[in-house]
Order: sequence, then structure tokens, then C-alpha cells
Amino acid sequence: MRKIHKAQPAGEAAYMETKGMDEGEASKIHTLKVADDPEEGFQDSLPPWLKGNDLFALKAQTPGLLICGPNGGEQGAILRQKRKLVIGGSSKMGKTWTLCDLALAVASGGKWLGKFKCEQGAVLYVNLELDGCTAARRMEWIATFREVAVDGKLPPEIHENLLTWNLRGKCYDLSIMLSAARQRVKEVPGGLKVIILDPIYKTYGGRDENAAGDMASLMLELEQFADECGAAICFAAHFSKGNQAGKDAMDRISGSGVMARDPDAIVTFTQHEEEGCFVMESSLREFAPVPATVFEWACPVLNPRDDLDSAKLRQPGKAGVSKAPERADAVRAALVANGGELPSRSALTAAIKSGGTFPDNNAIAAWRKCLKDHPKALAEVGVEVVALDNGKDPIWRLKLADRKPSNDPF
Repeated sequence: MRKIHKAQPAGEAAYMETKGMDEGEASKIHTLKVADDPEEGFQDSLPPWLKGNDLFALKAQTPGLLICGPNGGEQGAILRQKRKLVIGGSSKMGKTWTLCDLALAVASGGKWLGKFKCEQGAVLYVNLELDGCTAARRMEWIATFREVAVDGKLPPEIHENLLTWNLRGKCYDLSIMLSAARQRVKEVPGGLKVIILDPIYKTYGGRDENAAGDMASLMLELEQFADECGAAICFAAHFSKGNQAGKDAMDRISGSGVMARDPDAIVTFTQHEEEGCFVMESSLREFAPVPATVFEWACPVLNPRDDLDSAKLRQPGKAGVSKAPERADAVRAALVANGGELPSRSALTAAIKSGGTFPDNNAIAAWRKCLKDHPKALAEVGVEVVALDNGKDPIWRLKLADRKPSNDPF
């Protein structure tokens, strides 16, 4: 039997809701049903209650690591298999590139973001946003940059591990996707290590991003599938509008709070005060938080910048601090030390590295992008880049400078 209790209308909001209704209609709105006894035929399919030692015994079923610490163990780890990871960031900060980098890191057993060691296995990258050709070019670019691909080809094992599902314009219904995946995953030797959904908002269907109930049902559907197939689920989410520096990391993600609290691992990238850099912060359910780390966008990937202070988030109304003048000075110094001319980018890179200017190899692409985006910085220190007709690397050389760095002895 079920007892019926009538809830009392509360305040003006309830009054306005029932204004103009007869008593019968109003009473239906403010009625709660409370189940005291199961209905006839009720089947209890929920898990049993566990006694103390029976609970402790579940430790043996702990899923394996997926995104490990820098040295491959639990220290500094982020995610296990059968768990959910959300990556939060501002619009166009490179979330898709970061997810592609993760897919290749797992497929190859390499390091995600050039830092976190990944357990090798099969990856399903569900591409809901990019045209197939664009996705191919991005993935190949990252694979080449990470030295996973050679001459545009992946080694056989990585080729087998990297599975991409191009569904742009084909299907945005999560239930249909998961039903098809349940059938196809049986054909993957060893099963899947991780499923990446990019972007997650295209799987909402009729769900409201701001409705806790809708987002909770989405997370439950993903969680059940992850548990069933043994794979982790990873996806990205946008930050809310406005500057994020004054918010807690997990409160920066837009929409319902479910998106920022239900996943087992939350990783956010917030703009650093230095141009092109982002601070990675984490909230992890199964591991100690990873210390905040600065990463620099070195197209097509993010790479660590351990020399930068992670506490220096970009503040409202302030532009990022450009490193272009400092880097242009380093280019000039390399040219001065080499007779005023270098025949290629690789020769320039070698000259700058020999001077100890690069903090590590990961910074090279960031330097090149910075100087490409700020050609005026090179011109101001008397450096010109001369393009050649044969299409080869341009020549880097000194010209009569309008000004010299204050520390330039020449």
C-alpha cells in the first residue's frame, strides 16, 4: 500500500502557482506520494548490503590505472579504468587537441601532455564535431609531433589501438551510440581502455545542461556503460562566461553542478598571466590532487612549463604577458654568435639550445609559435626572416637594428 501525504503550499510562489485554480486542481499540484511498502510483484534488483570485511574485500576489484603519474605509478596519477574524467576549459583553449593527445597517449602507451604516463590499450575516439578530414589532419599532426607517427604512418600496434568514430551529422543520440558500441566492443581484442566523447554537449539530446536531473541521468548512463565494458569515459566541458581566476577550479565549468561533481576526475585549464599558457588544476576522487602545473600551448599540443608560477592566473581586464621580446633577444644573440646568419629553423634551434636558452625540448614549438605570432618583436631587435623561392626553410639573419637589447655587448 502507498500512503498519500499532501504537502502544504509554501509562500508567495506557491500561491501564484495555484492562483485561479479550484481546490481540486490545486491539491493535485501539492501532493507527494510516499512509498511505505513495496507494491505487489516488486522485484528487488539492487546490490546487497555488505558487512564490514565483505566491503574490505572489494579492494581486490580495484580497476587498473589509466592515466598514471609521471613515473608510471599511483603517485601523481589522475584516472583509473571504469571511471569518468571531465576536462574543463574556456572556449577555443584547445580541449579537442588535448583529448586527441590523450587518445594517442593511451594508444601508444606514451605521456599525455608530455607529463602523465598512460597505460597502453585500445581507444575509441567519438568525434561528434569535426569533419573526418579535419580530424585526420589534427590526429596525424599530433602523432608526428609526439613522434608516434613516422612519415604519416602509425606502427601496427598503435594503428590497431586508435579507433575513431566520425559521427558528425550522423548521430547525436547517446543511447543509440552506446547500443552500437556494446556490439562493436566485443570485436576489440582486450576491450577498450577509454572512450572519449568530443564534445559531450552533442550527446545531450533533449536534456537541459542546467538541469541537475537531466545531467545526473546522463552521467548514470555513461557510468553504467563504463562499468559494463571496463573502459574509462573522458569528455570536455566549457567554462562559464567571464574571468575564472576568482573561482574554485571545479566551479568554473558551466551548466549544472552535476557536471563538476559527478565525474571521478576533474581537470581544468585556466589562463595563466603569461600569454599562451594555462594552469592545470585537478580534483580527484581516488588520488591526492596533482599539484597545479603550468602548460604552454605549443601547437598542436600543451607541454609542461615547470619554470612558471602556477599561482599567477590571469586577472580580469589584463592581457597576457608576452614572452616575444625576450625570445626575440635570444634569437638575436644566437645570430650574433654565428656570424649573423643561420640557414634554417633547425640551425637556429640548435644555436639557441647550445646557448642554454631553451628550458627543455618541449619549449621549442612554443618559441616558434610565439615569434610567428609576434613578427614585430623580431624586427625591433634587427632580425629578418627571408623566405626562399625553393620552398625550403627561410634564412634567419641580422639586419641593421633600430634598437639593441640593453644587455647586448655588441
